Amino acid sequence: MQVVLVVLAPVIVIAFAMAMEHIETLLKHRTDHVGDPQEFIESHTPSDLLTEPAHARVS
Repeated sequence: MQVVLVVLAPVIVIAFAMAMEHIETLLKHRTDHVGDPQEFIESHTPSDLLTEPAHARVS
């Protein structure tokens, strides 16, 4: 029983680390397009800023 635990524990930890790295990569990729708010404000007219819907999530 102890041998199984010694063999499986590192495999489980490595699999967990790889899964977390994958999730981190996905989250970084999603937020790469987010730019500086000042650049967004300068690139849009005042009417655009008032008519575009908000993209923030409220939890």
